[in-house]
Amino acid sequence: MAEKIDWYAAAKQREEVDRKWLQSLSVEDSIRLYFSLARFALSQRDASEGWKRLEEERWQEKIAYRLKLQRAVRVVGSNDER
Repeated sequence: MAEKIDWYAAAKQREEVDRKWLQSLSVEDSIRLYFSLARFALSQRDASEGWKRLEEERWQEKIAYRLKLQRAVRVVGSNDER
């Protein structure tokens, strides 16, 4: 009979190993890894609806952030005039 594998325990062990590895990276290595993953993700882009929806959501987030920043600058500016 085949040996039973505790998949939950195996997944938890894998997460711990991955966490320790990530924590061991230098700042430079972390940045290189991030840019490598970003380049890979960009290379996988296509014209699918999922990518279009993601891009639209990102633009909405950017616009919302810029509007929030603009409002904050106005508030700070109006406080400086007082």
